[in-house]
Amino acid sequence: MKFLDITLNPVTDGILVGDDTDVMEHAFIIGTNGEKRFANNDEVKRIIEELKPNGGGFLLGEAKYVALFNMDKAFKIQNGRFIVGSVLVMSYEGERPGFIPDEDIDVVMDLLESRRVTVVDGKQKFSAFEIL
Repeated sequence: MKFLDITLNPVTDGILVGDDTDVMEHAFIIGTNGEKRFANNDEVKRIIEELKPNGGGFLLGEAKYVALFNMDKAFKIQNGRFIVGSVLVMSYEGERPGFIPDEDIDVVMDLLESRRVTVVDGKQKFSAFEIL
């Protein structure tokens, strides 16, 4: 099986070759501005390590997926808590995050989009994810 791996990294991007038993799995980063990209294993490890002192997360899809974020970037408005910026989205396997199979990515994106809200601060409007 051949597949493309494009993570906006000129050093590693390209065609990868594997056998027919390979399963494509990903973690991805999505911003509240709608931009998204896949994250490789090394980047995921680095992000999780850097988030440890201030990391938070919210569960999606009956706790099958988790969006990890920096708690320092969360804020409260009325009765809700929100995050502006970006989140690392992964599957949630009990007590630890894992990679998301290709066939689940559209479902995860829909679940995450259901958390997107528009926040109005005076004359300024911006998107945020509700973290409940």
